[in-house]
Formats: sequence, structure tokens, C-alpha cells
Amino acid sequence: MRSEFQEKQAGDGPIAVGGIGGGGTRIFADFLRRCGVYIGSDLNTPLDNLWFTLLFKRRSVLAEDQRDLATLYAGFAEKMATGRFPPGLKRKVERLAMRSEHEHPPEWFAERSRTLFETHEPAVARWGWKEPNTHILAERLLELDRRLRYVHVVRHPLDIASSSNNNQLRLWGEVFLDDASGSHFARKLDYWCKVQTTAEAVRDRFPERCIIVRYEDMVTHTEASATFLSSVLGVRLSPEALADYRGTLTPPDFASRWDQEEVSRMSAADIRFASARGYVLA
Repeated sequence: MRSEFQEKQAGDGPIAVGGIGGGGTRIFADFLRRCGVYIGSDLNTPLDNLWFTLLFKRRSVLAEDQRDLATLYAGFAEKMATGRFPPGLKRKVERLAMRSEHEHPPEWFAERSRTLFETHEPAVARWGWKEPNTHILAERLLELDRRLRYVHVVRHPLDIASSSNNNQLRLWGEVFLDDASGSHFARKLDYWCKVQTTAEAVRDRFPERCIIVRYEDMVTHTEASATFLSSVLGVRLSPEALADYRGTLTPPDFASRWDQEEVSRMSAADIRFASARGYVLA
């Protein structure tokens, strides 16, 4: 249930969506877009904002000085709100592209930089973005932008552990996980628990601006979930648009893909953790 503060403060600030890769963040980006929120024009098929990816998806961002992070975020926000990226940041962006830590080829950086600096679109009334890795910086971005609202998407941990999307585990696993041993399934389950713990801490610190939502709720109780999000975020989806949106949602049958041998070896701690959050690991 939303708090009285959320009821009163839902406004017109930016909206960010993040979560573990393979966790269903795309359907929430689609929801925002259908509500008239501009989520960027340089998007991939899952609707990730590739300008955000260019600027912030890198392990070195963890050591970024808060002032430098603020400068990059201000440039990103200006691009999203006005359609123009500050030319004074071009050299900084070029230096980011030269780092060896990225998983993308030079051609990818060239195209992202081109759209970032050379495309100019009209100013928008409401903007936001979806990029799963946003959760890594959510707390710091909420500190920087007091109008920002962050939507953290959580999905059944066994769906995540069984997913073929391993990008975040490769990039952030060494940061979040104390133990690099164990099966891939176990490490992804551990990663889910660590990310969830961090997201809950951010929500506790910013209860009026960090909203944790369940993927399963949106695909099975779409109207109630959409109504809740609309109220909290200050957006609106017409009944016709809601009906069309509902028609795009199909709950996946991941249960048939769960590795039962791996499931049988889950720790009691993981089972308790997930159970406390409404997920049955069995």
C-alpha cells in the first residue's frame, strides 16, 4: 500500500526502472512509455536506455567521485529533458569509451556517442529511463536528484537463477558476492538475495521515492498494479491503453526450466530469505 506521503508527493520528476537482468524490467519500461513518459530514443530491444548504459554501466562507476557522478547525471538529465547533451562533456564521454572494462565494441560506443551528441529532439514534459543496472547507483542518484523516483523490479529468484541472462553476474558478481565458488545457479541465487537486500535498504532510506514492485504482480494482477504505480508515480494510462498493455503480458513458464537438482541443494538461509518475501523455493 502506498503511504500518505507518496499520495501527496507523486509529481512530475524523472522515473528510473532497474533490477536484475532477466527480471522483467522491460514490461515496466513499456508501461511508462504507454503512459506518455519519454524513455529515450536510443533504445535496444529490451527498451534499455543506451545513453545510461554508455555513461554508467561500468565497474569503475563504483569509485566515481560524487561530484563527477553528479556532472554526468546532470548531462544525462539535460539530454533526456531537453534533447541536447552538454558539449562540454564530450571529452569526458570519449574517455569513458576508451576504458578497457566495457563489454561493447568500439562501433557500439561510436553509435552511442553519435546519438548522444548529434541527435536533437524537442523538450519533453515527463521523462524517465529503464536500464537494469540502475539499481547499482539507485541510492546515489536518489541523493543527487530529489525529484527522482526509482522503481526496482523483483522477480522470482528461481526464474533469475535459471535465466540465460548472466550479464550482471559477470559485471557485478565479484562486488556483491563474498564467495566465488559454488555452482552458477547458486551464485545467481546468492546475487538475487544480495541485490534484494540492498534494494530494501534503499527503500527504507527513501520510502517515498523508491518503490519495489514484483514482476509477477504486474503480469497476473495488471490493473491493480498499474493503478498503484500510476498513483505513486503521477502518471496515467487510459482504460483503452491499459487493455492493450494487458494483452502484451504473458506470464512465462520458467518453472519447467528450473534445475531440480540445483533446487534440492538450496540453502536453508536462501529459502527463508525468499519465503519472507513471498517466494516459495520448492
